[in-house]
Amino acid sequence: MHNDPIKKTQVYILANSRNYYNWTETFAWFPVTTISGKKIWWKSVLKRRVWIETEFTGEPVVQYGTWVDVIKESKNGCFN
Repeated sequence: MHNDPIKKTQVYILANSRNYYNWTETFAWFPVTTISGKKIWWKSVLKRRVWIETEFTGEPVVQYGTWVDVIKESKNGCFN
């Protein structure tokens, strides 16, 4: 058995009936809206994919945030 780096990054937790992927650092070339509602661009941001569970299927949503957003969210118990 070998270590597959893709499988390591696709580990998610279940919180509030949503599947959260790990936060990854990326660069916002175009304006993005963070989880706190701010629009930022042309700087480093954190990004994750969230699967919102519906009755029959899951719908993917991409969330962006700053380190401050992630720390505030961790105090609410939804940190990954």
